[in-house]
Amino acid sequence: RMQAEAGLRMNDSVPALLSRIRADVTPAEWTLINRLGLSGIHYYSRIARNHAML
Repeated sequence: RMQAEAGLRMNDSVPALLSRIRADVTPAEWTLINRLGLSGIHYYSRIARNHAML
C-alpha cells in the first residue's frame, strides 16, 4: 500500500506511472481510468488504498 501511494507522490514520468497502474488494476478499471484521464489517477490512488485494506 505505501509503495503505491509513494509512487503517486513521487515525480514519476507519466508513462512509468501509467504502466504501474495498468499492472495493478483489472482491464475494466484500466478502461475507466483511461476515460477519466487525470481524475483516473486520483481514482486509482483511492482503489489502491481500498485494496490494501482488504
